[in-house]
Amino acid sequence: MTAEIISIGTELLLGHIINTDTSFLAQKLAEIGIDVYHTSVVGDNPMRLTQAIKQAVYRSDIVITTGGLGPTVDDITIETLAKLLGKHLVLNKTILKDLKDYFKLRKVKFPKETVRQAYIPEDTKWIRNRVGTAPGLIEEYRGRIIICLPGPPRELKPMLASDIVPYIKNRIKSGWIIKSRTINTTGLAESQVNGKVKDLLELKPPTTVGIYAKLGQVELKIMSKAKNGKDAAREIEKIERKIIIRLCDHIFGYDDETLEGAVAKLLT
Repeated sequence: MTAEIISIGTELLLGHIINTDTSFLAQKLAEIGIDVYHTSVVGDNPMRLTQAIKQAVYRSDIVITTGGLGPTVDDITIETLAKLLGKHLVLNKTILKDLKDYFKLRKVKFPKETVRQAYIPEDTKWIRNRVGTAPGLIEEYRGRIIICLPGPPRELKPMLASDIVPYIKNRIKSGWIIKSRTINTTGLAESQVNGKVKDLLELKPPTTVGIYAKLGQVELKIMSKAKNGKDAAREIEKIERKIIIRLCDHIFGYDDETLEGAVAKLLT
């Protein structure tokens, strides 16, 4: 099963905001066996957003949009989706109550513009936003799943964990999972690391190895797709042992461990 992520917002195209949502979503989807083949960024333009969603629905099983769910006129996701689905926007009284409670709790006068966020396409499943105001949406369209999430990471992340991931897992029931292990090296250029593990970089799925250069270090990421965590971990361990033998003098850590952290441990 494949997924596509569409990030919405002109501020992303202008570089005013760093798009961290896509990498986070891709990682979480991989953990439940969903392959992300395409990602894109679209400005606040209804026509271009419609084209992006249509293309995504054509080639992917799950389409996830982020952003464009706010109360201002440039937040176009819900209206665009409703037109694409051929549905009317209807006032959801439960969402409206949540919005009023949100501002009441903070002792802030309820902004009239916020009512806009309580209008969603008719007969569309919605997801409560427990830390912000924009609800998420889930729509099944032509055999595909369209999921709309708020852009701010502090709102997107808890919604994904509490509602979206369980929904997808229950919906697809694929049983596949993807595990990964990153081996961090230093002291060798990317080309030198490549020469030592070239045969491993040519491995084909379900277990693959990727190489990524960063400032002062080179990462080797092992990824394995399997029916259960034990099988995936076993395949990763086989490759990891080979890499350790070939690069033992240059490995300083694993996964999120940093070169600075490794130096600090040695100094301590």
